[in-house]
Amino acid sequence: MLNNYTDVDAEKGFISSTRDEDGSSLDIWAYALEKGITEDHFTEQSHQEYFIAFKQADAEGDFGSIGALTRVNNDFHNQYLGFMDTLLCCDTTLHGKHFVDRLINAKKFRRLQRMSLEITDAVESAQKNTDPTDIARMVEGVSMELIEPTAKTLMTAEQVAEETKKQMAEEREMGGASIQTPIPYLNSLLDGGFRPGQMVVIAARPSVGKTTLGMNIMHHAGMKGKKILFFSLEMSNSQLGKKWAAIDQGVDLSKFADKRDNNEDRELLNKGLDNLAKLDNCWMDDASGQTMSQIRSKAKLMDRRYNLDAIFIDYLGLIDAEDKRDIREQQVAQISKMAKRLSKELGIVVFLVCQLNRDSAKTGSPPALHNLRESGQIEQDADIVIMIHRSMQADTDTKTADIMVCKNRFGPIGHTNERVEFDRKTQRFFQKPSEPRLNSDKQEKYTFTKGRME
Repeated sequence: MLNNYTDVDAEKGFISSTRDEDGSSLDIWAYALEKGITEDHFTEQSHQEYFIAFKQADAEGDFGSIGALTRVNNDFHNQYLGFMDTLLCCDTTLHGKHFVDRLINAKKFRRLQRMSLEITDAVESAQKNTDPTDIARMVEGVSMELIEPTAKTLMTAEQVAEETKKQMAEEREMGGASIQTPIPYLNSLLDGGFRPGQMVVIAARPSVGKTTLGMNIMHHAGMKGKKILFFSLEMSNSQLGKKWAAIDQGVDLSKFADKRDNNEDRELLNKGLDNLAKLDNCWMDDASGQTMSQIRSKAKLMDRRYNLDAIFIDYLGLIDAEDKRDIREQQVAQISKMAKRLSKELGIVVFLVCQLNRDSAKTGSPPALHNLRESGQIEQDADIVIMIHRSMQADTDTKTADIMVCKNRFGPIGHTNERVEFDRKTQRFFQKPSEPRLNSDKQEKYTFTKGRME
């Protein structure tokens, strides 16, 4: 119940629902920041001080109530003896976003109350020469603050022209593409690489290397200072760490699987992990069973903190539906649409890893767009679709990997024409050194020896 234009229950509920260090609390916190929640939305002094400390803890990478409580003033616990009851008032995060909405409404009611008092004072103190239009303008100004605009993206022709010039200047400054692959020929097909606002689908049959290609791109971009967030709904962070280290140092991971590793192998793997530990621009999230709404909230929060360049989502088939009552095709279509919106909303590259259906595997022929599994919406939403084809039959060369650009909204399509090999042992995709390269005098060259990829 809202009394005197405050909603203390919502304040307590919000604080309690964000107290843990799990994904649900982080999702509610991201939603609150997106909605513009500040300490001014709280009326209790203890709640205001705690919120400020919580925000500081989050900014310093210590999310949760423990981090907040270590940053409050020294007298906080003595001054607010009953605060722990507030922190533990709710046992669930189910209504966390509802508490956020109530906080916003309560603050608007308080502003409306002040406005009514200001109008009354202005009318009662008005002189004969006072223009009532001035009072009306004051009312209009406050009202517009409280009414959220319904068309934030609406621009005049002049604004569109200025925004386009600004974007072109930014593209020239960073060389057009923001994310490149470690495969020069593939970059040439993509006009340099991937650009902000693009949704890129990486698709293949199981065990062909779609996750590994994503990790290769992440490694290459991360080593160039790009800020990357990798969501893995299938593999654990430790598994991703091993894969990253193998790519970095050329370690044969198969030796570790059957305990054939030696001291040199272990030293190389540890060196790769040490190199990973030095990076402050790459993050991995291995929470399973996430919805796109949860992924979106985390991505927005991380982008707000660190200004991300790209996110990877591995993989679509494991993303939980927003509404489990929908048929699977509708669920996948919704996931695809949300991934595309996220790329445009944050101005980053969103890589969505997908599986292909069985049709191409039955014939052994290269896959095509119609082989994208479960929904044609993926093909429509994607700006770029990359498919990987490798012969998985016995007594054939499984190292050669054909990487195909099957859709490119902004450029040509094509494939690498046996220029690329996949080394399953070291988890590396690389361009065959014997093949001629486009613009070889200017093209980046990569050597793959035992040790660091350069």
